[in-house]
Amino acid sequence: MVAVRSKTARLIVTAHLGFKCDSALLKHELAYCLGQIGNEKALPVLETVLGDMDEDPMVRHEVRVPHVSLLLTHIVYFI
Repeated sequence: MVAVRSKTARLIVTAHLGFKCDSALLKHELAYCLGQIGNEKALPVLETVLGDMDEDPMVRHEVRVPHVSLLLTHIVYFI
């Protein structure tokens, strides 16, 4: 379990760095991966991308999906 958490943390950090790349396709895939891991620690990365109004619309859409999902999971958890 510790190894999985460590890999998840590395994926989030790597994705954060990858969002600085010029390739919209790469950033789209990174957003998809962050959504698949479903870890709320990815929220700051997703929010940073969503806050960038100059980001490609395809990337912002793909980031919005896991962002909303993680927020809803987080809210339901506390209710």
